[in-house]
Order: sequence, then structure tokens, then C-alpha cells
Amino acid sequence: MGAYNASKAAVISLTETLAAELGGTNVNALAVMPTFFQTRLLDTARAGTKEMATARRWMETSNFTAEACAKAILEAVVAGKFHLALPADSRWMWRLKRLLPAYFVSRLRKGGGRSTRRT
Repeated sequence: MGAYNASKAAVISLTETLAAELGGTNVNALAVMPTFFQTRLLDTARAGTKEMATARRWMETSNFTAEACAKAILEAVVAGKFHLALPADSRWMWRLKRLLPAYFVSRLRKGGGRSTRRT
């Protein structure tokens, strides 16, 4: 997961830089941070057996669809948003990570990295 997470962090950082550099123009930047929903992402992923099984279970049990993700992204772009965590009930994770990073990591270690509500 290291390379995957590093690339996600890089995209967020690049988006924040673009937003700052493009300030005052008609161009907006949006960092989209979706949690698990059904895609073929795991078909080519390389991770430990336990991690893959957990990720696969979260993907397969998610009621959040790619279509819902796309709709939310378009709505956020029109609204001029800057960060978008999806689905809505996962936004607590983004806030927790930003405000209490050590606690966030401890929750991940305990397997608490996913919202308990299904969307």
C-alpha cells in the first residue's frame, strides 16, 4: 500500500499547489479522496493477503457506486470545492487525519479505517 498511498498524497499536494497557483483565475482544482467502492482496482494491486482480503471485502460490500462518485465530483467542481472525501460519511476520516494524525494511524492499526455506515 506504500506506493499507492504515496501517490495519493502526491496528488493531494499537487492539487493544493495548483489551487494556490491558479488563485484569481477561472480554473479550480479539486482533490478527490474516495474510500472503497466497487472497481477493478484490486485486480492489479499488490499487498499482503490480509490487507487484500480486507480491501476486497470493503469494496464488495460498499453501496457507493462509481456513478455516485462521478456525480458527487461534478457537483463539487460546480460548487468550487477544494477537497472532497467520498462518500459523505467518510469525511470524518479526512478530518481526523488532518487534526489528530497519530490517533488516525493508531485507528488504522486497529483496523478502524473504514466508516461503519454503508452508503
